[in-house]
Amino acid sequence: MTGPSALVQQLADGEHLPADWRAPFEHVDRARFLPDRVWGRVDGGYAPVDRADDPERWKRLAYRDEPVVTQVEDPPGAPVALTPSSSASMPSIVARMLAALQVEDGHRVLEIGTGVRHEVAHCK
Repeated sequence: MTGPSALVQQLADGEHLPADWRAPFEHVDRARFLPDRVWGRVDGGYAPVDRADDPERWKRLAYRDEPVVTQVEDPPGAPVALTPSSSASMPSIVARMLAALQVEDGHRVLEIGTGVRHEVAHCK
């Protein structure tokens, strides 16, 4: 089974997702933050995977507990892209960082990745 619920369950089962963060992880779909083109491993490098052209493979990449490569920086025309230059973080790492944050109701958090300030809602 592939999808947001399966990923959240995998994180919880692996004890990577603190109970306080389960509801936010279930509520916010990771796929909303991924571009329509991501890059999947192939032949020692990376190849583009487009949401519209291969939705099942795109979805499998989006809902694994692995980083998702969102950009590569190899020379134009290179047969295989080898150098990732941007990615969406591995979900279990994000969960660990949030747990380490020790956020509580009323705290304000600046999320540098998007430059958006979030008011923390009730997470517990």
